[in-house]
Amino acid sequence: MSKSYGWKVRMAAGAALALMLAGCGTTAAQQNASASQKPVYGGTFSIGIPVDAGTLDPRLAQDTSAQAVDSLIFNGLVAINNSLQAVPGLATRWKQVNATTWDFTLRQGVEFSNGQPFTSADVVYTYQTILNPKFNAPHAQLYAPIKSVVALGKYEVQFNLSEPYAPLLSYLNMGIVPHLSAGGANFATHPIGTGPYELKSWQRNSQITLVRTPHFYGQKPYLSQIDFAVLPDNTAQVNALKAGTLNMITSPLPPQDIITLEKDPSVTVQKETGLGIIYLNLNLRDPILKDLKVREALDLLVNRQAITQSIYKGIDTPAATTLIPGTWAYDPNIQAPAFNVAAAKKLLAEDGWTKNSQGVLQKNGKTLTLTLSTYNDPNRVEILTYLQNVLSQVGIQAKVVQQDWATFIAGVMAHHYQVALIGWLGLVDPDKAMYEQFTTNGAFNWEGYSSPTVDQLLQSARTATTIAQRKADYDQASQIVLHDLPYIVLADQGWVVVTGKNVHGLQINRTGSFRNLESVWLSN
Repeated sequence: MSKSYGWKVRMAAGAALALMLAGCGTTAAQQNASASQKPVYGGTFSIGIPVDAGTLDPRLAQDTSAQAVDSLIFNGLVAINNSLQAVPGLATRWKQVNATTWDFTLRQGVEFSNGQPFTSADVVYTYQTILNPKFNAPHAQLYAPIKSVVALGKYEVQFNLSEPYAPLLSYLNMGIVPHLSAGGANFATHPIGTGPYELKSWQRNSQITLVRTPHFYGQKPYLSQIDFAVLPDNTAQVNALKAGTLNMITSPLPPQDIITLEKDPSVTVQKETGLGIIYLNLNLRDPILKDLKVREALDLLVNRQAITQSIYKGIDTPAATTLIPGTWAYDPNIQAPAFNVAAAKKLLAEDGWTKNSQGVLQKNGKTLTLTLSTYNDPNRVEILTYLQNVLSQVGIQAKVVQQDWATFIAGVMAHHYQVALIGWLGLVDPDKAMYEQFTTNGAFNWEGYSSPTVDQLLQSARTATTIAQRKADYDQASQIVLHDLPYIVLADQGWVVVTGKNVHGLQINRTGSFRNLESVWLSN
């Protein structure tokens, strides 16, 4: 998921923000880790989520709500920690036998929530279904280099790859499903996993209720029940937290509310550098937007500094690419052009756009009219309204359209849009931030972008055997994408979690996983 004022200024601001975020996170963790109170079992923990989950089958999940719930119901072979490293999950250890072979030793004595034992057959089944084209797993491309997964024994599996695959471990946090029970159509609404919680009920567009499962192999979680309350209005989430109806709310939250909450002694605010971006997706199939000069002008008219400071209050930071600060792939030297209205006007004039009697740019009898769309997030609507006003200054006629999430994203996926404001989260590896989005046949290449050079670079980065080679490939690919502008990246997202003061033991994870709720408990 502003225009640059010089990389030194941005780097200084980014460093200051990183220190601020790290400091807030440490302080909040210290506040939660109360040595004077002993953890207690029991209680219902309520979390606000902006949209309902689309499915609770982890193989099919696409939205952040589903991924949050699934992180409590399921386990992957590995888990991804806050340092973005793979740590043991259902696999206790692993080794790379050669460039294309990985062996995993599985945890024994694990049961699914229905009491069925977990074995290698479940791992094989999970990945076989993901790789089956008929299953239509949305992220199948992330697993495409897996040629086969075979059981070497009851508690050992081998992954055989068609080629070396650098991001493999980052993607093996996929929830493992039971081979005896996951074949039916109702698994998406009646999930069965090996995690600490199991589904009790699901009231569509209202609430998802999980209860502690007696079958969990790990330490018994403190919380008896976790409710995910669907509240599309972020301000309503804040009010519910203050009233004690909710115990926790997370990004995206109105920045002005976060600032207020930081001064509220009844809550704890934790911040972390996130793994997401906010960007404008430009439909290159559109007759207007297929013109690179128009896209370049739009890029010049996006004031990232104003957006991140005025609208996001510095919680999100200006960005130029999909590569995340604080990760090895990030290159601060790759910059977007500075906000420049005069330069945008000049570029459009050179491209043949002239103003008609109404002051709207036209060319060959067509007016430069754009529809800016997003879903019902007040801050994203504010960004588009701000951009609409800037565009009008140069003669671009723009209208802002906001829809519910399901309608909005369905339109984008069907290519029925011009400019869409969207976000990506959970970008644990640069491959996840670029491959599906920018390769010619990428599953999430909604914009219709195609560059043979980018295709080659992103494929090379997948198979590279060193971080240095991967970084070089991503740097070059990012520079080409920044030139071609299928995306106009606006900001890197911060990750914010706010809890009531009766919430203890919470250590937030920048990946957005809610699995850390295992160690959370409530005081009276």
